[in-house]
Amino acid sequence: MMFCGFKKFDHKYCNVKTKALNNRLPFMVKQKIFRARVINMIFAVIIIAVIAVSLYKRYAPVKVPCVNLENHITIKNTVLLDIRDYNISYKNQVNGAINLPLPYLNRYVQEIPKYSIHLVVSNTIEKNMGVRFLSKRGFRVTGFSCLESEC
Repeated sequence: MMFCGFKKFDHKYCNVKTKALNNRLPFMVKQKIFRARVINMIFAVIIIAVIAVSLYKRYAPVKVPCVNLENHITIKNTVLLDIRDYNISYKNQVNGAINLPLPYLNRYVQEIPKYSIHLVVSNTIEKNMGVRFLSKRGFRVTGFSCLESEC
């Protein structure tokens, strides 16, 4: 004897009896199972959307021109903002730049002058995140320079 569904049946009748039990399930039970599946699907879609937005904010490119740093220093009313990490910016300092690493932007955003901004970054992820953050706060980013790699 095999245990099939709620009662003990012979194994040759098990599949037939299980299908018969599924057909006799009350409508309310079927409806609860359907609701649970729908709720699980909604949670999965929400989680995928959150992951997609976070990946977009970090990795999707931002349309800001890459300008050689020597050419951009001569432009007036432009603030050089170095958002590289302190350890990296200490080794390769930029004269006249405000050193404010990316993780500290939110805390010290009020100390950045309201001029157009030229970013000094070490990689494209810093550029993307810095430009998006500053643009959302009302700053105008006119360009960037990546000192570790070519534009």
